[in-house]
Amino acid sequence: MPLASWGGHIFEVSAKTIRSFQDLQYKAGCETEEKTAGTEKYEAKKAIDPVNVSFTANLRSYFGVDVRKEADAFLQEAREGKKDHFYLAGEKLFGCMLMLKSAEVSDPVLGMDGFLKEAKCALTLVQCEKMSGGTGSGSGSGGGTGGGTGSGQKVSVRKEKVTKELTTVGGHDRKKLDPLDYAVKVGKGTDSTKRSTTSTTSTKTTTTTAIAKAIQDTKGAAIKSWSKGGSTVTKGKLVAEK
Repeated sequence: MPLASWGGHIFEVSAKTIRSFQDLQYKAGCETEEKTAGTEKYEAKKAIDPVNVSFTANLRSYFGVDVRKEADAFLQEAREGKKDHFYLAGEKLFGCMLMLKSAEVSDPVLGMDGFLKEAKCALTLVQCEKMSGGTGSGSGSGGGTGGGTGSGQKVSVRKEKVTKELTTVGGHDRKKLDPLDYAVKVGKGTDSTKRSTTSTTSTKTTTTTAIAKAIQDTKGAAIKSWSKGGSTVTKGKLVAEK
């Protein structure tokens, strides 16, 4: 398994080559600002600092490494600002890509033929994108939650208002109305419901009219009333028996 890797450069120990590194350091932090509460001072977080990684690659030709070629590659990638994830023991060290900010070659050892046999290359990698799932994105999510809560309260108030308008129509409580009557009051019933309602109302009116007419006819009819010694017929009046 590789000890570490970045941008296609693999640091490992194998049967053919040994690519090692030393002085590995990586750090994270935040920017703070001084605040005062009464007579007390304290530090508050202002922003999150970018994470960074630094280490020194050991380049040795007798371990199967082309020292000049790899040193020149690091220098060129620093000029271009090459980006990639840094892996340590096969796992990402950070959830963001790191850009090669600087590469510095030192302690070169030349052979009798002028061939570069050894060199050290100090590399500095810095965060170049937003941390995925890290502290920065977590803080942003918290702010979104707060806004979501406020929005929820507004929706709740609006919902209560709409419900109240629907349950109270013309001063009539929906719970106290017959479903059919409520549909008529609201005016949202279907055509069939309205026709049924009209028919029922018409039937009730016809029945009421028939009963009224019967009472009127009864009052105008000749009602036979019995009394001692005979019977008399009185129109529209009942005579009690004496």
